[in-house]
Amino acid sequence: MRDESYEAGYRAGHLQGWLDAVAKLQASGQPRQGATPSPSSADADSQPGEGLHLGQRTTAAAGSVPTPATSAPADVNISLVPASPSAPLSSPSPTAPVPPRIPPQSPAERQARREKRDRQNINITLYVASLLLVAAAALFIGTSLPPMLRFAGVCAVTALFYGAGFVLHARVPRLKPAAVAFTGTGLALVPVTGLALYNFALHHGPSAWLITSLIGTAAYVAAAVRLESRVLVYLSFTFVASTAFSGVSILGGALVWYFAALIAVAVLLTGIALTRPRWLPPVYVRPLLVLHPLVVPAVAVAATCVPLQVDKAEYALVIGMCGVYFALMAAVPGRFRLINFYAARAALTVAAAVEIWHLTGRGTDALLAAGVLFAAQAVGLAFLSARLTGWFHQQQPGSSGAGNSPNAAGGRWQVDAWATFALQLAATTAFSIQETAVGVFRAMGGNGSVAAATTVPLWVPVALSLVTGMVLAAKWAGRAEWAPVAALVLAGMVSPSMGAWPLAGMLLAAAGFWAIRGVFAAGDFRGRLVLGSRLALTWAVPVAAAAVMDDGPGRAEASVFALLLALVCQQLLTAFLERAGVRTLAPEATLGVFGAGGALVLVGMPFIETSPDHGLTAVCVMIQLSAAFVIGALVVPRPATEPDWVATVWEALPLGMSVVAATVAFRAVSQGAGNAALLLVAAYLLITAVRLPLRQHRWAYWWFARAAATVLALTAFHQLQRDGGPVVIADEVVHPATLLVTVLALQLCFPLVAAVRRRAPRGILADAGAVLLLQLAGIASLLQSGSADWQETFAAGLVALGAAASGYFLRRAAGAVWLAPFAFVVLLVFSDGDLLRVELILGIFAVYSTLMVVAAQQRARKGWYFVAARVLTAGLAVVLSYDITASPTVVSVAFALVLAAQHAVRWVMRSRLADIPFQQAAVWITLAGQAMLPLVYVTRPGDVALLAQDDDGGRWVVLLELLLLLVSAVVARRLFSANGARYFAVYGALFGVLALGPLFMFGGTFLVTAVLSHTGTAATLLGGALLATAAGILRHRQNRLTQNGHEQDSHQQAAGDADVEHWLWLVTAGSFAGVGLLISPLAADWVTGAAVLAVSAVCFTASHIEDLPVLYPPAAVAALGGSVALAAEAYQDVAGVWDGFLPWLTGAGMASAALYTVRLMRSGPLQADPVRRWSLAGAAFLGLVLVVLDGIRHDATSWTAATVLAAAVGVSYREAPARARRIALEVGALVLTVAIQRTAIFELDPAGGRIGRLLTDLPSPFWVVQWYVVLAAVLGGLRYFAGNQAAGRLLVGAASVLLSLSGLGIVFGGNAGQQLWVLVLLALLLVAGLGLGERPFVWWGAAGVAACLLWAMWQYTFLLLAFIAVGLIVFAVWRLNRGTAGEAPEAGPEATPGPESHPPSSDRREASRRH
Repeated sequence: MRDESYEAGYRAGHLQGWLDAVAKLQASGQPRQGATPSPSSADADSQPGEGLHLGQRTTAAAGSVPTPATSAPADVNISLVPASPSAPLSSPSPTAPVPPRIPPQSPAERQARREKRDRQNINITLYVASLLLVAAAALFIGTSLPPMLRFAGVCAVTALFYGAGFVLHARVPRLKPAAVAFTGTGLALVPVTGLALYNFALHHGPSAWLITSLIGTAAYVAAAVRLESRVLVYLSFTFVASTAFSGVSILGGALVWYFAALIAVAVLLTGIALTRPRWLPPVYVRPLLVLHPLVVPAVAVAATCVPLQVDKAEYALVIGMCGVYFALMAAVPGRFRLINFYAARAALTVAAAVEIWHLTGRGTDALLAAGVLFAAQAVGLAFLSARLTGWFHQQQPGSSGAGNSPNAAGGRWQVDAWATFALQLAATTAFSIQETAVGVFRAMGGNGSVAAATTVPLWVPVALSLVTGMVLAAKWAGRAEWAPVAALVLAGMVSPSMGAWPLAGMLLAAAGFWAIRGVFAAGDFRGRLVLGSRLALTWAVPVAAAAVMDDGPGRAEASVFALLLALVCQQLLTAFLERAGVRTLAPEATLGVFGAGGALVLVGMPFIETSPDHGLTAVCVMIQLSAAFVIGALVVPRPATEPDWVATVWEALPLGMSVVAATVAFRAVSQGAGNAALLLVAAYLLITAVRLPLRQHRWAYWWFARAAATVLALTAFHQLQRDGGPVVIADEVVHPATLLVTVLALQLCFPLVAAVRRRAPRGILADAGAVLLLQLAGIASLLQSGSADWQETFAAGLVALGAAASGYFLRRAAGAVWLAPFAFVVLLVFSDGDLLRVELILGIFAVYSTLMVVAAQQRARKGWYFVAARVLTAGLAVVLSYDITASPTVVSVAFALVLAAQHAVRWVMRSRLADIPFQQAAVWITLAGQAMLPLVYVTRPGDVALLAQDDDGGRWVVLLELLLLLVSAVVARRLFSANGARYFAVYGALFGVLALGPLFMFGGTFLVTAVLSHTGTAATLLGGALLATAAGILRHRQNRLTQNGHEQDSHQQAAGDADVEHWLWLVTAGSFAGVGLLISPLAADWVTGAAVLAVSAVCFTASHIEDLPVLYPPAAVAALGGSVALAAEAYQDVAGVWDGFLPWLTGAGMASAALYTVRLMRSGPLQADPVRRWSLAGAAFLGLVLVVLDGIRHDATSWTAATVLAAAVGVSYREAPARARRIALEVGALVLTVAIQRTAIFELDPAGGRIGRLLTDLPSPFWVVQWYVVLAAVLGGLRYFAGNQAAGRLLVGAASVLLSLSGLGIVFGGNAGQQLWVLVLLALLLVAGLGLGERPFVWWGAAGVAACLLWAMWQYTFLLLAFIAVGLIVFAVWRLNRGTAGEAPEAGPEATPGPESHPPSSDRREASRRH
């Protein structure tokens, strides 16, 4: 047998020679062939099967290496990945064509895949056995055996497995997977052995730790080298770290020395790996290169996460060591050079800041030092970016060339500088916060209570931030221009602690900085610089004013006033530059910003000024308002055509500033100042409107001027009342709303006159509509005052006249037709029941409707206006009658007579009104009014009590109005050809029957007592419904006979004319039956059931006569409900639980039997009518189910319910489709089993006078479940022997699941009989599986029987784990010896030989790699 160390050295030397040859080829630029991914990428990516278990091979020299040839693309890397039969030599290039299909596998490949699966299964088995052995060892430690015996046993087991693994790995190649598993078990037992050492032999913790670490290090290193496992290499590193920590622990060092020791170990291993890699085993080289960039950062993070365990000096020491390490690694070319550069900067900055904190004892000094260091780094990045780009020019692995270009690198340093500058700002902010807090505490506790945080003034770091930002902006421009702005924002935030003079100086410095740069710039960049300079100067003015005022009185007012003057000057400067044609950057946006600032100053000035008269605020208002008007006069555009008119800030600023200034003047100064401001605004709007040539543009300013004038009128009237007292007219104080309505009525003349003169602009209708809305709002305000009688009437008249005039003069505008109706409705709502006001409104709009009948151009609108005139005239007559008599009865009767008389007028004037449309609609409107009149009479406010108190009215009024409705309906049907008027007759008859009953109580002297009782009323309605149903049947038969006779043509013509009355019988029957059902609760008890049956009869009849199958479902359900209700009345004296069950049994049961009998008798006709067929069958099934649900609850009726359920199951089986009958039968069997089980073994009724049953009285859940286990098994067997094996397996599987779950339920609390039952059924499952050849059932049954047998061994956990582990090991070894799983697969024909060829060692390496 060859020596493994000799083979490893041979492979390493051969690999190094191969790498040297490849390097020479790359250096000379010669082409090469057979190229695949580079060694670094190949080593970085795990190979198939690698990294999953202990026995893997990890070095690049573990396989054959392709031999270099003479021609290949020069940009392709060389592959060092060993060839394998199951993987190609290299991955296809992105440009290679995709193969059209995957070739079929050869027998050798299939055999290789099968062997690979076997190896994986054996490995899993061995690992599980190892885990069980480790668990057994841990349990063995906790036994009650002597301590030394336990310690010796654990050590012996550990050494035995560890040594046995090495011996098997070296001598028996077939058992290498088992050898790896044994070695892994021994290694896993090392910590357990250390625990046993501490507990049983050596009770000194640090010494036990050190000994365990040393032994574990040696064991893991030896195993990693011997087995060439990368996983063991990484695990050995943990023991190396543990050894270092344990050594520090023995010496009693502080926590900082733990970190130092770990850093020292990392530096030592890294140095060896980088400088003397031959000193390390080959398997350790790659893991060290992977781990060394992570150890020191982990130490830094750990030291940071334990701030209470180390002091500042120790923390600075650890972080400083980390920074030095990072700096050294950044100086060495490598993969993480740039990351180490960033880490070194961060670590050294933190270390320096913490050390200064430790030396001075002040946290502010650390923040100051951090700010200075960040500033130095940012400035250094700005000036040394080109040199840094050359230093870090090497392309990183896996990155593209574009990402490492000079431009990309320069952008990277810019981002770095911005981030560093942001950190500087953060440090400066923290410094200022701490300074401010110290100042506050000193002010609270006295000058000497809290020492000053630092001797450096606050403005120094802030100024340093500004200088840094200026350097970045001057160096890189672009987005870096925001750096000084950020510094200025920070200066403004800390200015209360820093002082006003430093802030003013910084603002002036920034203004000069941008101004000087703007002199040498051009284009938009110059405009941005000039704008920045202007902004800085604008803010410098108030800051300088505050600095001059110092802490004297009026400092805030002076600063804000100076800010307003600066903003006004900037606004005027922008306007003058625009007027002069000087090109600036975003002049409108600039003006908008300065204008918004001025508005904000105006709003905030009253809160800052301390003077009670707010004189300075008034001055500010006038200054800003005057400036806005000057800007408007200078730059407001005056387009000649509408396309040239666009919204601009030049035009919006005066308007918006007018609103703000007037509001501030009214709210903060005085009403006189506000009126003066409004006067100026109105004057500006009027002057500007006169100067504008475009009509629409001019009218916009006219609208603004009218709005301002309206507000001015209201405010002036309020000032007049406040100064001179209230204004009284006609013994009433004039309300401002009256003035508003009057002013708006005068303003309404402008759009109306413009419309008459045909010079109205667009939106004239909106003008009138807005005026009307404001007038209506004024009327609402008058209504809230409650003491303006003539003013409300006057205002309502003005609004009504204005709405009527607007609708008349603006009738050509689209939408003007809705002005008058809207105003009419709102005015009626606002009339508040005042009859004079209502009469005035009705009269005005009645005249308007009459005029519009003549003036309207469209024929349809003429008709509508004619209808409105009729309705308004009738309403006016009703209101007048009530105003004269004040009697609701007289009003109702008068209105009924007026509506009846309109039919006569329609008949007399039928020839003159031929041109007016909607005559037929007027007939229907009149009939509808007549139908609503009695309903309104009986439901008017006051309800029944008011009806009973009528002395001059009563029941006769309703009957008279209904009689007039009947006559009118007949007349309309005969004289006006109003097809469908008979429906009103049906309504009248139905209402008349209800009026004759006691549902309504009336007073008066005639027909006071009800003619019919509640029962009589319901019986009359139900009789009417049945008569209508009979009439419908007779009419149907007559139509069928007539269609077969000689009168067919004439009858069809008549039927076509009266087709709308085809549903008359159904409407009559349905309405009478429905109302009878609604009032049946007030009648005798039997009426409800009879009413439901009547509804059912109507639905059945309508379904057949009108061919509506959809009515069959409600008819069948109603038949069930009616039968149950009638049966409930028949069984009133039955005692016991049968009292509630017999109505369901006889009612629903008999109804279901009758329905299903009809279904069976009409099977032929119903075969083509699924709706009726399923309605009858479904209702019958529903009735049976309801009987079952009611009877199954009680013990006495449960057997009867179960019998009825069997009938229901039969119905479902009979009606189910042929393909679903078996499923229906199985579901029925399940439900029937539930019912029989409830009847047979459950007793739910309380016994002995108790309220309910106890849980202990219920049967055992286990036996309850067994019913369903047996049922599922029987159904599954029937399915299986019927030929449906899949369903049979599913049902038997469900039974097995239930049996297993119930068996688990009796594990701790079951008796012997239950356990025996489970065992017998599982054995039957096993036998059935064997007999039928079903392997799942065999395994299931076998597992169940085995679980039952092993249950008795649950107390012997230790022996059970050991027994199982030994069994698994024996099985794995048997499989390895029996098959080829332990052998390395032979190389296929596609495998390419490498630079070395040693079959025996190659086989061993391949086997160790796979296992």
